[in-house]
Amino acid sequence: MLNKKHQKGVLNEQRAILYLIKKGFTVFQNLFGRGNVDIVAIKDNKVKLYDVKSVSVRKTGKQKGITINRIPTKQQAELGVELLLVDEQGNCKIKEDKKNELLNG
Repeated sequence: MLNKKHQKGVLNEQRAILYLIKKGFTVFQNLFGRGNVDIVAIKDNKVKLYDVKSVSVRKTGKQKGITINRIPTKQQAELGVELLLVDEQGNCKIKEDKKNELLNG
């Protein structure tokens, strides 16, 4: 049985997949649940690599209530992996890199 954190992650990956399918992508999911890439998406002969991240807010401490900033790992950046953020309501946003603003979906 999955704990709450893993349940949230699985649900948000499914939300991300549906978001990409609605955008016209053909979507492939990482079967092993580990690694730098959660989703491979193809559209117009272009391949996109995504790591799905749940939007989280700090619950304690000086930064309580602040959204946790997610950034790709060094290896993900080298591979061109983009972060696909999913909030509590299931809204998806693609964060291309730390310099770009979030793109609304």
